[in-house]
Amino acid sequence: MTYLIELKGFQAELCTSELLKTHGVHLKTLYHEKKILFCGPCKDGSALFLFSTTSQQEVLNLLNQDPFIIYSIYQFDRIKEMRLATLENQFLLNK
Repeated sequence: MTYLIELKGFQAELCTSELLKTHGVHLKTLYHEKKILFCGPCKDGSALFLFSTTSQQEVLNLLNQDPFIIYSIYQFDRIKEMRLATLENQFLLNK
């Protein structure tokens, strides 16, 4: 299943170089496990993630292991399950 996650409330003053490093390690691990498809900050202070996991609970568990969530650099805002439209599945036009 694919989930789009939005985090909000970036707290730059709480973001140390050590937290940034451990956050990066966490993201690399998720990427190598094929759990995260993309992620990144937005200009408005929010951040987006696209997860590929077996359940919404798994996404929440993974987010709760992220140093940026643990140390309140971001706060969880919302999660949406989505159907990923790609060239390989003809952008869901034939389903």
